[in-house]
Amino acid sequence: LELRELGAVDASGLAPNTPERPSNWTHLWVPKGMTDVFRQRLVRAAPEELHFGRRVGRIWLEGGRWQVEAHGRGGGGGGRGRGKGRGRHDSPRERGAFDAVLVAGTSSDALGIDGLREALTAEQAAALERVRYDHRLAVALMLRPEARPRLAELFGEAAELDLEGTGSALGLLAWQDRKARDHEQRTALVAHSTTAFARANLARAREAGKHPKEHGHEAMLAAVAQQLRLSVGELRRLVVESKVVHWRQCQMQQAAPYAGECMEASLAGEDSPLLVLAGDYFTEGNFHGSMRSARAAAAAVMSWLGGAAPVDDDVDRAAAQRAGHRGRGQGRAARRWAQKLPQDLGAGTSSGRMDLKPHAAASAEEDLGTEAAALREGQPLRRWRKPARGPAP
Repeated sequence: LELRELGAVDASGLAPNTPERPSNWTHLWVPKGMTDVFRQRLVRAAPEELHFGRRVGRIWLEGGRWQVEAHGRGGGGGGRGRGKGRGRHDSPRERGAFDAVLVAGTSSDALGIDGLREALTAEQAAALERVRYDHRLAVALMLRPEARPRLAELFGEAAELDLEGTGSALGLLAWQDRKARDHEQRTALVAHSTTAFARANLARAREAGKHPKEHGHEAMLAAVAQQLRLSVGELRRLVVESKVVHWRQCQMQQAAPYAGECMEASLAGEDSPLLVLAGDYFTEGNFHGSMRSARAAAAAVMSWLGGAAPVDDDVDRAAAQRAGHRGRGQGRAARRWAQKLPQDLGAGTSSGRMDLKPHAAASAEEDLGTEAAALREGQPLRRWRKPARGPAP
């Protein structure tokens, strides 16, 4: 219901079945894109701070809190700090101290954070190392409207075509116009490779000394042209813009052999700050699996803060118990955070729930400086800061 309120509509004409989307699910499209859904959710949540273009590089315990060091580009782009002449370790760094840290991403991303492995038991780290992903290539083509007749002939009434098992480099074709995202002067087509093609392309790209995106683009374009019964040259003349994505970690194939739906770092100690890992690699490799793990992690954090659960009725202490959370909600951090919460929220209620929405939150239209000041009332003070010296030992 909430997704429909945020602009999602019922889907139709999908491929019969894919590993990511079992046929017994209710499928929705978001005409404005998932980014718009995330934006609306963030506006409703009114977080005290929100940052993009950073990648956590290190985490360690110091002074009773998790110290987190992040790398990013000063210009605000995403990723590993790939600006000209700036690698991961010489990109701008910022550091913060936190009572609770939640790491959401792939298992490989988590283990790639310096210091995180040391917070886990040997069994926990081994479980993360056993996670396996496939990898795929995707090509998005923005085509001239003259391509529509060919696309209509190919797709019929469908929005997607499942091409797995046909011997083609393509595993799935998606015509975005059919997903309520049409444009008068453009038509969009997204081509997804098979995992077999992506695997072979990666090996050939390494032999040729090329990036997999560069090496696989021509073969993907040729496969799309074949489906449209066009020559590669004819298809090229129809292309206005294109983008190639190589997912090194795409569909999760082997989950972590772990009982919980999220993982709490165990070596830090009972009365230490909280560190939780969440991802579909604890559950199932699709959006539903990601949601299950995220809800379990949120419940674990709330339980640790004082035994209360988030406002969402689907997330309660039972979810924390299913996640394997040890329930240390009466520890030092719970008492410290309870003192910082506004009195009208309280550390607990008769229903066992509490509303963590900032009681003085400003509207999304207000100036960010004003909003930050309002949101900070009754909340922990900002802890991100630029390090005065080099990296901490």
